[in-house]
Amino acid sequence: MRTLLGAYQQVREATERLAGPLSPEDQTVQTMPDVSPPKWHRAHTTWFFETFRPAPTLAAYVASHPPTSYLLHPFYGPVGSADQLKLLFKDTPKVVACFEQLLGQPYPWDKYAQVIVRNFNWGGMENTSATTLAEYAARGDAQSQDDLISHELAHQWWAHQVIGADMQGDTALSETLAQYSALIVMEKTYGPDGIRKFLKRELDSYLRSRGGEVVAELPLIRVEDPPYIHYRKGSLVMYRLQDEIGEEAVNRALRSLLQQFAFKGAPYPTSLDLVAALRAQAPADKQQLITDLFEKLTLSDVKTKGVQVKKRADGRVGFHDGEHGRTAAAFDEKHASGEEDQQDEKSHKAANHGLHCTSLVKCEVRDGEWRYRLTVRTDGSQPLNRGSIPRTATIT
Repeated sequence: MRTLLGAYQQVREATERLAGPLSPEDQTVQTMPDVSPPKWHRAHTTWFFETFRPAPTLAAYVASHPPTSYLLHPFYGPVGSADQLKLLFKDTPKVVACFEQLLGQPYPWDKYAQVIVRNFNWGGMENTSATTLAEYAARGDAQSQDDLISHELAHQWWAHQVIGADMQGDTALSETLAQYSALIVMEKTYGPDGIRKFLKRELDSYLRSRGGEVVAELPLIRVEDPPYIHYRKGSLVMYRLQDEIGEEAVNRALRSLLQQFAFKGAPYPTSLDLVAALRAQAPADKQQLITDLFEKLTLSDVKTKGVQVKKRADGRVGFHDGEHGRTAAAFDEKHASGEEDQQDEKSHKAANHGLHCTSLVKCEVRDGEWRYRLTVRTDGSQPLNRGSIPRTATIT
């Protein structure tokens, strides 16, 4: 049986052979920002065996990907975490299959490893055919980590197959598209309600972060580094666009990018190529929306001005709500509002006020003041009066 020492010596000898023809100067050169110099790789051989040795700190479990049995799915974590890791990573093969179908390109490697790393400074980091994850990922529940796990896996397409040019907007091709791909998988898993909660967190994070910007926020097409733009705003922009032109239209645009640029050298794609691919799939009346989402900084000023309440005989409540749109530019968009739907009894609780909207529908909102009729039902936990209805209940 191969010993750990024997395996280490074999790998070390192979590393030395590869480094043999290189001069000391050659080994200090970094060929690209994302690749370590050769001298670092030589050190990493020893570091890997010291850090990821199988015992006593790590245990490995292997599963195979059913749709394509060639793909091995090993995952590694601290001893004693077997049950948690199996729960955490159990859906990874399904996510691989979902991305393959969504993006029209197969997973390109023969394995996909997920590794819990001690003292890791980031939540997750993608590598070719592997992802390293912080220790906290093994301690959280599976659902709370799904976006992180799916996002890092999506990088096997966005950043490892399609590599953006080193210029403004490059993270829109990697981080934004990885985040959007993860969102689509999460929506299929948790449904519209689950994804709506996630998008609300993304929106809150984006607005808080842009409020602390000390230089100037750049449009998504020119994003440089701030995570609040390429992660938070990027996910909201892509999801809004697929809601307007359809998921399949966005998928066609992404597939065209992969077909044109996957595993290709220079000239590398830019965010201009992404926007062009999306425009090619969008109808004429959505071209301005793409401009607003990607090329400008556009925020909607929509507020509730007042509420009139009337209790109905069936116990539900009807109220009218006035909306006011921004006036700095022409405003003609759809926003989600709660409204009665006899076919859908799934309730959405409004804040903690004991109110439920029976469904969410889209209402046209244009410049000026508009009135909408909204029907909700109360669970009786709060007195039904004007003061108990939140002013933001009608816009989500």
